[in-house]
Amino acid sequence: MKRPQIDIIKYALIATAIFTLILILVYVYRFHHGLSYNHNDFADFGSYLGSTTGLLAFIGVLYTIKDSQINRQIDNERSTFYNLLGLYQHQVDTNKYTEHQIEKTGIEAFKAYAHEARSLFYAYVIYHFIKDGEKFPSELTQVSKLDEQAFLEIYTKFGVHSTTELNVLLKSRDPKYYYDTIYEIKGIIMSSKIHEMYRIIVASICNRICIEKRYQQLYKFIRNVGDYLYGQYGQYLGQYHRNIYYLLDSIQNFKYPNDYSKIFRAQLSSDELTVILFNSMSSQSTLKTISLLKKFDIFNNIIALELPISGYDTEKEIVIQTINSLFHEFIADSTNK
Repeated sequence: MKRPQIDIIKYALIATAIFTLILILVYVYRFHHGLSYNHNDFADFGSYLGSTTGLLAFIGVLYTIKDSQINRQIDNERSTFYNLLGLYQHQVDTNKYTEHQIEKTGIEAFKAYAHEARSLFYAYVIYHFIKDGEKFPSELTQVSKLDEQAFLEIYTKFGVHSTTELNVLLKSRDPKYYYDTIYEIKGIIMSSKIHEMYRIIVASICNRICIEKRYQQLYKFIRNVGDYLYGQYGQYLGQYHRNIYYLLDSIQNFKYPNDYSKIFRAQLSSDELTVILFNSMSSQSTLKTISLLKKFDIFNNIIALELPISGYDTEKEIVIQTINSLFHEFIADSTNK
């Protein structure tokens, strides 16, 4: 860690030492008669030298005090950070997720949260894709007639035989059943044995959305998923997200915030990053939350393959660019309210 304040005092100390040496050389040059046998001459030289070395000693004392203050500040910040990190880890370990009367905790709970969140996101994308009557991307229709085979599970659930029939059905449904329909599709995807196929289809659809820069639509899907997660699991995830917020808010005022943010980022699993991303754009989020997440590059290690919001493009720069575009939509949405 660099310590600029200490370096300034060091340079001042060196400069003073050089200045003192110059004064001594000037004195010797001016009074160069060898060693004097007169004690008064030594007294005069001592007074002359004392005036310069006194300044040197004073700067040395300042250096010691400043060094002590900075070390104390660094120690206090380090202690605060690791206390907050301990609280964060406690929230991870105590989080719970119950499925089919089986309780999962810790990392396993976050895997379940992320799986449900991704499934719901897929459901929103697929629902609107079908209801809006969009055509299957050409790359999918060329693979084993995937356009009619991919949604066989959904067709069976709704009693239809094609995308066209499902489009008619969804358009005719009362809007008040919108979320019920979405959750039905989510349930199918969550329990499906071909979950990877849904991911491929959603990646293709999201690829088109990103090319056409329909980030507002993508943002709304993510916001709805975030609100769902908080509504269902807020008693656990609420404390978790608040703890992360206070941790980031605290370290931004530390002497070396980036060093601590890197340590914190290293603790986050890919499933946690998925959950955090959805929450960051939920109704519970704030502009300051977005600012902190961007400032400390929290999504630096997100795995795009698991959540294909940027389509087929899984390069980190492209994924982060997509996330920033979604943040822009959140900021615009929050500002207009």
